[in-house]
Amino acid sequence: MRICQLKEFQEIFQQPQLKDKKVYEIRWFVFYGALEALHRTWSSFLAYFESHDDPKAKAAGFEKALKKYEFVATMGLMIYVMPILTYLSLVFQKQHLDLSVLQPAISSAVSQITSMKTND
Repeated sequence: MRICQLKEFQEIFQQPQLKDKKVYEIRWFVFYGALEALHRTWSSFLAYFESHDDPKAKAAGFEKALKKYEFVATMGLMIYVMPILTYLSLVFQKQHLDLSVLQPAISSAVSQITSMKTND
């Protein structure tokens, strides 16, 4: 029932009908799929939680968290930073790591993240 209601809100907001992603692994970059789904359908999730009237329900807590500036800003930042850090992490995890690849990979990651300070 809740999934059907969420799909209705996604249709109203003309957003993709993405399912929530379950995170089973402990590596932090595995969370990107869940983060991306939430980022792409944030307004649908917010409207869904706002549609529940019980202020004591879990939905009220989720709604409050989704509206916080800190949450929205962190989500927005992480949606851009996580792919960069994931790539860098995968470079470090290669079985036959060529050390000559490390410095360019690190420099590229730092450059991309630093450029975010000046770009919208």
